[in-house]
Amino acid sequence: MENKTIVALAGASGYIGQNLMEKLKDRSHIIALSRNGDEKEDSDQVTWRSCDLYSMADAEKGLDGADIAVYLVHSMMPSAKLTQGSFEDMDVILADNFAQAAKKVGVKQIVYLSGIIPENQPELSRHLSSRLEVEKILGAYGVPVTTIRAGLIVGPRGSSFPILKKLVKRLPFMVLPQWTKTKTQPIALPDVIGSLDQSIGKDSLKGRSIDVGGPDVMTYEEMMQKVAGVMGRKPFIVHIPFLTIDLSKLWVRLVTGASKEMVYPLIESLIHPMVTHSKNKVDGISEGEIPFEEAAEWALREEEKQPKSKWNRPGLPSM
Repeated sequence: MENKTIVALAGASGYIGQNLMEKLKDRSHIIALSRNGDEKEDSDQVTWRSCDLYSMADAEKGLDGADIAVYLVHSMMPSAKLTQGSFEDMDVILADNFAQAAKKVGVKQIVYLSGIIPENQPELSRHLSSRLEVEKILGAYGVPVTTIRAGLIVGPRGSSFPILKKLVKRLPFMVLPQWTKTKTQPIALPDVIGSLDQSIGKDSLKGRSIDVGGPDVMTYEEMMQKVAGVMGRKPFIVHIPFLTIDLSKLWVRLVTGASKEMVYPLIESLIHPMVTHSKNKVDGISEGEIPFEEAAEWALREEEKQPKSKWNRPGLPSM
């Protein structure tokens, strides 16, 4: 660990965490935090620690010795139903424990991956409200926070893009509710990993919330059409203006087979434009380089591979 920054990665076994760890481990030593960390094998670059962030003691032990902490945790998972609390309640508890522990052990920076927060909206969805609340909680105890705010992340795993892919793949025709006219700015997984990587250890970015997005701004309808094209499909399109968000949640869950804990908060957020704001941009970090269609082609190809491969591949820019 000599002369290397020690980065604690909360959510290291997750989709984003695994890829970020691959990016960081050559120049940093990683403390990889996971509930089943004791089942993982350490290496020269990575030390695994079992850590349940519902426990303050676990959070402190997990972060002990870290210079920087990366927070990639959310509670929008089926396991949340094992308690009587909502995912918002769970997010508050986890973030508060993490922030207090980071302060106590002397962490110098927290880097947090969140969602783009739309401007001039009278009311945010539950998902985005929770993301914003977590951002505030993480900074409430004095440790500087750098927040990377992204919209839909295009990659072979995760939540939003696989759901989109299943909709396009399984429907004989595209039933498009009114929310599919909402603008979005998807970003490729390698671009998100690059933005997180470049934010770690940067004093000038402490206390900043930074929007990141790919080069393409489009509607969800246009995005679905492009995914269909990449998959070699030409589905018939039917616009259904009366299909409300509540009905859409049921429809998407039925078609994709995804859990309601995952689907419902995501669909509720689709009424909001998820486009980067100029005031929240930072040169060299905010601008994703990979076009949506290229990212979608790669994500679909990677998803077919067994076992799951790492995110970097020839043809994608090195971040």
